[in-house]
Amino acid sequence: MAKTAAAVLCALLCQLIHALPLDSTPRVVPERIPPNTPPENDVDNPLSDINVVFQQNPVVESNHEAVIEVSPKVLTGSPQLFDVSWTMREPHEDDLLAVYVTGERDLMEVHPVQYTKASQSATHLTAGTGSLKMSIVNHRADFRIAYLASIGDRSHYVAAVSDVVRVQNPEQPLRIHVALTDKKGEMSVQWSTKSRGNPVVRWGVRSGEYEHQAPAESVTYTREELCGHPAKGRGYINPGMLHKAAMTDLEPGRTYYYIVGDEVFGFSDEISFKAPGEAGPEKSLKMAMVADMGQSMEPPASDPHDCPNSLLTSSRINQEKELDLILHIGDVSYAQGYAGDWDRFFDQWGEAVTKVPYMTSPGNHERDWPYTGDRYDNSYNSGGECGVAYERHLKMPQPGPDKPWYSFEMGPVHFLTFSGEHDFLPGSEQYQFMDEDLSAVDRSATPWVVVAGHRPMYLSITPYHRRGGYYTVSIELQQHMEPLLMKHKVDMMWGGHHHSYHRTCPVYKQKCVGVTENSGTALAPVHFVFGTAGRHLYGGLVESPFEKVGFSKFGYMRAEATGSTFKLEMVDNTDGSLMDSHTLVKPPGWESDWEDFWTSGQEHTISV
Repeated sequence: MAKTAAAVLCALLCQLIHALPLDSTPRVVPERIPPNTPPENDVDNPLSDINVVFQQNPVVESNHEAVIEVSPKVLTGSPQLFDVSWTMREPHEDDLLAVYVTGERDLMEVHPVQYTKASQSATHLTAGTGSLKMSIVNHRADFRIAYLASIGDRSHYVAAVSDVVRVQNPEQPLRIHVALTDKKGEMSVQWSTKSRGNPVVRWGVRSGEYEHQAPAESVTYTREELCGHPAKGRGYINPGMLHKAAMTDLEPGRTYYYIVGDEVFGFSDEISFKAPGEAGPEKSLKMAMVADMGQSMEPPASDPHDCPNSLLTSSRINQEKELDLILHIGDVSYAQGYAGDWDRFFDQWGEAVTKVPYMTSPGNHERDWPYTGDRYDNSYNSGGECGVAYERHLKMPQPGPDKPWYSFEMGPVHFLTFSGEHDFLPGSEQYQFMDEDLSAVDRSATPWVVVAGHRPMYLSITPYHRRGGYYTVSIELQQHMEPLLMKHKVDMMWGGHHHSYHRTCPVYKQKCVGVTENSGTALAPVHFVFGTAGRHLYGGLVESPFEKVGFSKFGYMRAEATGSTFKLEMVDNTDGSLMDSHTLVKPPGWESDWEDFWTSGQEHTISV
């Protein structure tokens, strides 16, 4: 008994000691230590539903009641389709086919990176045999496919294991994506490989001719840097080395060609992109926006609990023409402690994020874990990742580690992203950053100002009060951040989090305030919520005096901005039809009209 207590104490102390930061800057961790295992259903990942009971070493021994085979025996692409076939003496409708990235490790040390139900094969239950095609990505290590036989209550045992499938090139540059930096004429590019090597990016203005080269910085993350399970336990697989380099001195609007990689390990295929244009009221901008997306296995074999609608969203955005920007406002991959999901997520995005700046902010499913620095201390939604995996995979131009707020300008728009997972109250570091940033905006250069963050300020849902809940945080944002938006004449606020779509009137203090009489400019921010990119939809929507449109349907946002108009469309991800459309206007003289209204003794006054 004493030995057990000592072991538990040791584990807790180790957890505190190894709550390492995103870089060498220490993260302040309070003395309270959270439980190591989240409450049931708090990690909303289908992989968390699998409980595998190991009664023997499945790689060494076999009970011969099942046989599983996979073909081909080598992974050469990412993703790649594999033929999986099996026989089972006593098949069950809940039997699973699970992919284990083992490398040199045993199945008992890791969790599957994906699974599918054997009953998707028409002959599984009737004949005890079956076959399916499974889409599997390159996780930089060899893998096996196990037949998990159901024993009820969502539990399984390993009935059979396939031969090892070898990864032909674990050093292949993968998960390539580009983003803006805090410097003009610069674009960062990130990618991953198994080993560090000597990674570089090469680029030029002619295909196949790369006049410029820049070295990459390389990082990874270990179990010890994560905050809890499953992230630091069996959900962890080695994420490889995550490289980042900057392409500099880019001419606005010019087409460039680039490759990433290493002289020894090899380079990626060539990719082209158009350098971001300069900001200005005479410029235009076309963009796509998503929130709450996640990822899913490619058909034909898929997990019924995954996010198949995320495939429709990413596919349709890849078909959009001449995008200048993709903005993802939180709840990004929904990996939630299962590291392999990050690999699948970036592969799913495909070409779009290799050509267009992919700018992101974190949501609760990237950041939240008790007593690690988020503002709620009651949520296990990150599955123990506590923002570490997110910040290593997606380097944004933020002021420091675990400070995921930043701004940038494109075309006629100034964007400011904030984090609803961190302190946003007046007096906080984030609030001060927002106030200073908005104060410095030159409205003659960027007439439009958009504030974007995962948690929305206005939601038309059934009211209920819970710390960190949808409704509760929306009221907190109204109380503490809305005066700041009004002070700086912010045009729109974009959010996600609630898996539904909402568009408000120009609203202040929960009242519609309309538009200016002369210019038609909105007199307060218009709020958009679009948490509909792939994760399951929510109900509980109600009517409210400030809402113009609200529904729960899968889709994404598309927008086009000029110096005087900002057109926003909600796109159905199944057929591309429009589910909502709205245009804001901002003709010359709008600012004096706006100020005249708010200083003319109207009911509402602005103060911060």
